[in-house]
Parts: sequence; C-alpha cells; structure tokens
Amino acid sequence: MEMIAYARTPDGSTDGESENYLDIHNAGIHCYRGTDAPRIVRPKGRKDFQLLYVHGGKLLIQEPNGSAFTADSHCILYAPYEPQDYQYIPGEDSEICWIHFNGVFAERILCDVNLREKITAVTRDESALQLFKKIIFTLQRKESNYTALCNSFFLQLLCVLSANAVEVTGDKNATAAAKAHSNRCYKEIFPAIAYIHENLHQHFTLELLANICCLSKPTFIRTFTKAVGISPIAYAIKQKLDSSLYYLMETNLSIANIADKFGFESPFYYSALFKKRYGCSPSAYRKHAEL
Repeated sequence: MEMIAYARTPDGSTDGESENYLDIHNAGIHCYRGTDAPRIVRPKGRKDFQLLYVHGGKLLIQEPNGSAFTADSHCILYAPYEPQDYQYIPGEDSEICWIHFNGVFAERILCDVNLREKITAVTRDESALQLFKKIIFTLQRKESNYTALCNSFFLQLLCVLSANAVEVTGDKNATAAAKAHSNRCYKEIFPAIAYIHENLHQHFTLELLANICCLSKPTFIRTFTKAVGISPIAYAIKQKLDSSLYYLMETNLSIANIADKFGFESPFYYSALFKKRYGCSPSAYRKHAEL
C-alpha cells in the first residue's frame, strides 16, 4: 500500500461536528497494488461526512442488508453515523481519493450540487484528482487563510464531480441530455456560488458575480437560474438568511449586529426578508428557539 498524501486539521482531529458553515477534517489518496486490499469497517460510522472518489481500480461497497456493489468510477458518500463497510478489490490497481468534512451547511451544499445520493456514477476527470491534491497540499501547508482556500477547492471539486455525473437510471436520451446540460450550466456559474458562500458578509451585485464567471450579465442570470432554480440575488439572500439562523439561536448578538454581519443594508431590511422567508421576525424566531 502506498499512501500518497494525508492531512489533518491543525488541532489534529480527524472526526467531529462543526459549528462553521464548512470544515475539511482530512483528505488523502490511497493507491493499492496487487493483493494488498484492506477492508474498512466502521459499524457506527463517523461523526462527519466521508466522500470517496474511485479514480482508478474498483471498490467493493458492502451494504448493511448484505448486498454488495462494485464501484469502478463512482463517488461514494457516507453521512454522519452511517455504517461503513468497503474493501479494495484484490488484483485491481486502485487509486482512491477520500475526504472527511462537516459543517452547518454541509448537507445543504451537497443537495445544491446534486450529490446527496450515497452512490453517484461519474466520468473520471483528472481535474477532480488535481483538486484533491490541492486540498491535501493546502491542509499540509496551513498558510494564511488556508481554511477558506481549502473550502474553495472543495466546492470546486463538488462542482466537477456533479458536472461529470452520469445518468444510470432509465434510458431516455432526453433525460440524460437535460441533466448533462444542467451540470454544464452549474459548472459555468460555480465560481459565483463559491464566492457567495465565502463572502456572505458582502453586498453582492449581478455585475460582480457575472464578472467572476466571465459571463455577460444576461447570460449569467439565465445560466444561474437554469442551474440553481432561483436567481443569483435570491440565492445569495437565501444563503445569508439561512446562515444567520445560527447566530440567532447560538449567540447573543443583536439583530442589528447580525444584519450588519451578513451585509444587509439595515436591520429593518434584514427583518423584512427574514419574515418573508420564515414567517416571523428574527426576534420572534430567537424567542421561539429558546423555549
């Protein structure tokens, strides 16, 4: 067995929950040759998400009900506390990439990129392998702002995997073509999505987000709405509001400070948008959460 790279978070932890919107706990690339084929069994799973990407060779996935699945060009996602049982197949030259992550919005991010299923067939892509290596290198170097950079690489990785997802159910060409088109749209506007998630404190304009994607404003709006289902500004506001819930429930920050923290023009504007989305004011939401 050759372990090409392995990295942990600065505190040395390899598993756990997180209060941040996204945290990468560790990542690595394993290469197995010939008969060296270990089996990994975690009956109680882990506290975080684990994503496996089979870039070369095959991986045998054992299900709790006794069934098994051979993954040869797939992503395998284990949710927190989900039992894990998988084995590198003897005789196969395997190259398996893996990453452990968690965060308040980890599951929402996975849903946004259509990677919430346990097993997703994907077309192998060298750029996915290179992004794994970038994440590992960034975790190892631990330079200034490395956590934000690592999260950015990870979001790019999810986008690449989503864009290379293969339709495996049904045989209707129209369905496969529609999904492929959606994935291409998502790949085009992903830089804006990553920028929004990394800069929720900022006031966003369509011009700024379109420039980040190197698209004209009309093309950007059309492509973003096609890929995500809502407009860019609506998406940014949704992420800001959803992120603000943590500060309402878990901190004593004032409504005005929370509004300012997420770049809203005023507490009144924040409260109006909040009530429109959740049906009550931020103060009422906080009071209800304390009951």
